[in-house]
Amino acid sequence: FRRLGIGGAKENRVRELFVFNKTVIGQKHIDSNSICEDFSSSFSAEDCPFRIIAVADGHGDSACFRSNLGSKFAVETIIDCFKEFAKDATDVESYLYCALANRDRHKSILSQLSVAIISKWYDKVQADICRSPFIEKDFSNAGDYKDFYSNNEKLTHIYGTTLIACLWLKDYIILLQQGDGRCDVFYDDGSVDQPIPWDERCQGNITTSMCDENAVESMRWAVLDLKEKNVIACFLGSDGVEDSFRNSEVLQEGTHYFFRKLC
Repeated sequence: FRRLGIGGAKENRVRELFVFNKTVIGQKHIDSNSICEDFSSSFSAEDCPFRIIAVADGHGDSACFRSNLGSKFAVETIIDCFKEFAKDATDVESYLYCALANRDRHKSILSQLSVAIISKWYDKVQADICRSPFIEKDFSNAGDYKDFYSNNEKLTHIYGTTLIACLWLKDYIILLQQGDGRCDVFYDDGSVDQPIPWDERCQGNITTSMCDENAVESMRWAVLDLKEKNVIACFLGSDGVEDSFRNSEVLQEGTHYFFRKLC
């Protein structure tokens, strides 16, 4: 299994959350001696009243030959953005905390957060292009994108990646996703669901991406109020995890079973 993350706590005591991430190269990549395009990371600190996990799945396509960097940049970016967001959202008198308490404001604040994440990811991509400019032979296996790349167009596609992340605050959990992969949330009554809305454009090997022109508009999100329903665990996994199990299109029973056993 390639990447996954989890957070859990008793009585929502955030400092007791156990957080981890794991990135493992897939067997097909081992067989073909390919690099791992995926990246994951997590953040926790005893003096911080929040926890973060993030996973990104770089596109395994010859036209996306720096997607291993794109996934790394995506995870690093959202962790930095979540840290900044959390600093302002932990004070119960702050604007962000009050906004999280009002469902009508969720779209506004998370759209702004999405803009910041996508913008800063693009900055990292452009900085990498400046540090390591492309040469013509880099595009030899780019297929239909070769002409675009040669004309300095669509270069961010070279770094294409999906992204899923969780920010666990004292009273709220914020989930953001771009592309495929799944987020399983377990509650203290034993139930489980996938609260992030699914994008029907993500089918088979097709997915939305951080490199899309409409990346901000296609970012999906969910806000969970821990005062309403207590969450005991949150798992994030790439499509490489869910594809390893037998699932119906809607219920995802195999994925739930795996994460439940892991928990």
